[in-house]
Amino acid sequence: MKKMNQRTSQIVISIIILAIGVLLIVRPSIAGSALSYIIGGLSIVLGVYGVLRFFIYKQTASVLTDFVSGATLLTVGIYFIINTGFLPSIIFVLISIILVVNGFLFIGRALTYSKYKGGAWWLNLIIGVVLVGLGIAILFFKDTTEPLFIRLIGASLSVAAIVDLASYAFGKKGWIITLFLLPISHKSIIIIV
Repeated sequence: MKKMNQRTSQIVISIIILAIGVLLIVRPSIAGSALSYIIGGLSIVLGVYGVLRFFIYKQTASVLTDFVSGATLLTVGIYFIINTGFLPSIIFVLISIILVVNGFLFIGRALTYSKYKGGAWWLNLIIGVVLVGLGIAILFFKDTTEPLFIRLIGASLSVAAIVDLASYAFGKKGWIITLFLLPISHKSIIIIV
């Protein structure tokens, strides 16, 4: 019985992940707003809890941090809900910075390997240049790359969920024969996993 409940919950989670993935593919523009509303709403709830906790426990010094963190979370949550574009833009800036830094690390590694006649130094160089290029593209061409990036995340979630569902339906060999259709924009593509 316990194993059946666990299997059922895994199937439900896979269906939810699949629905989120398809939604991100079909409507990438709502991802940033939804993320802002979810994180903003959670911040507001936690903020109100922290402030109320301060007043309920007679404003003692030990719960002063609850008031400070609660008021801060409340403020941040309200800001995220009012400015829904702020959080996604920060996330994309962070992603682009991480890509550029990792790209330069790969380039530095390639230069080091080439100095010592390392075998595949050029592969590190290519990866580094691609990562730096992607980071700069995401940073400077946000309007173009953001929907593409969100669709890529949606496709990854969808593929993972479908593989999970196929493995539940067909056993461990199910992922080999999975054939599905993903709508992307107004076109459709068939992916065989």
